[in-house]
Amino acid sequence: MITEDTRCSDASVLVSEPLAGTAATAWRWLFLEVREPWSRKGFPDCELPKRVIARLLRLGRDHAGVRVGFIRRPDRCEGPLSFFFADTRPEHARVHAFELAEHAALLDLDLDALILGEPGDGAGAELPERYTDPLYMVCTHGLRDICCARLGPPVYRAIEARAPGDAWQATHIGGHRFAATLLALPSGLCYGRVTPPEAGAIAAAHHLGRIYTDLDRLRGRTCWAPHVQAAEIALRRETGDRAPGSVALLREAEVGPDGWEVTLAHAGVERAYALTRAPLEDAAPPSCGKPLKTPAAFTATPLEAPR
Repeated sequence: MITEDTRCSDASVLVSEPLAGTAATAWRWLFLEVREPWSRKGFPDCELPKRVIARLLRLGRDHAGVRVGFIRRPDRCEGPLSFFFADTRPEHARVHAFELAEHAALLDLDLDALILGEPGDGAGAELPERYTDPLYMVCTHGLRDICCARLGPPVYRAIEARAPGDAWQATHIGGHRFAATLLALPSGLCYGRVTPPEAGAIAAAHHLGRIYTDLDRLRGRTCWAPHVQAAEIALRRETGDRAPGSVALLREAEVGPDGWEVTLAHAGVERAYALTRAPLEDAAPPSCGKPLKTPAAFTATPLEAPR
């Protein structure tokens, strides 16, 4: 029997909550290395210099799709601080990496130009080289939810063993009931319920430019709204295609309060889907200690695309 005391990740499995369409929606991610202890909320409830917090908050107000997170690695206690900017839109997918002497050095970067992708952005000069290997952000934010503290670190260690230097522990990236959660950059593909053996396989797939074979672990691509995320996963189930950049969004339209039509392009062909979102039968806590709530899930039905 599921109660409010049931771990949220266990309850989500017990009610058979599907992962498709559950990734956070953000297409510009900023991850700042913060070695000090994280608060429950992470950003902006933190000990960073007030001007840095204000600058990052303004970016979220001035630019759509921006999300800020903190990262750390247990083996990094001194030296320069890492800062990553990622754009996850398929046509703009890129990661740029910076090294900062201190957090206040973030104020020297032209972050507005960086987000807009303008020439000569960065620290008033040319952008640093793109980070060529995939990056993996694994949520280990235990103060936010115990499931992430319990299930995230083993997944982080498994990826670090497979791709040394490319894995980071991260604050909340959305959906702790799907722990362990993993965000791959620059693709913006988010996975859930990842186990340590699968973590290594996910990293191996992404290093080959592929999506992990088991689509039951894929939550969606964060640059798209949940219903589009679910449509892409349906397309990949139908076609078997695992190339991250092989799908493009052409059109989306809302059809009623819980329905959408989504048209995607794949291999030069338009594929359309009707998406509906309906509650499941059983309730579960959305986060550890929270009241029970009935989750909802997407159903995708292929449509005949317009000629």
